[in-house]
Amino acid sequence: MNLTVDPWIPALRADGRRGLFSLQNLFGQAHELRDLAVKPHERIALMRLLLCITQAALDGPADERDWETCEPRIQPRVRDYLEKWRAAFELFGDGPRFLQMKPGVVADPTPVMEKEGITRLNLCLASGESNATLFDNSASDTREFTAAR
Repeated sequence: MNLTVDPWIPALRADGRRGLFSLQNLFGQAHELRDLAVKPHERIALMRLLLCITQAALDGPADERDWETCEPRIQPRVRDYLEKWRAAFELFGDGPRFLQMKPGVVADPTPVMEKEGITRLNLCLASGESNATLFDNSASDTREFTAAR
């Protein structure tokens, strides 16, 4: 799954329908979208990612005046930036993966993930000894997730 071209970001269209968008589509259709359809903690992380991509694509902006006048340049520059760095936004596979370290480089997360599963990464699910969440009474840590989720 590649974050630049595969849909994974929940957002609301202008007509109120919810859909999943890739980074390319989110930036490309930004004028047609009403809002992100994510939880507050996800919004913070996602907005940081979108701002970082925007600033990297614009190589700045240099100053406040440049920031105020950069809007027409955002979509084409972000499109080019995401295409240039597309390989760096892969989540799975044998090559480099987005924000993931190779086992043994700094710390090896494999034992924790094998023992406790990917549910540890979702703050809204009960996983562990004493962190129950309302209406989440799964009998096991084995859960199915789509790649976008």
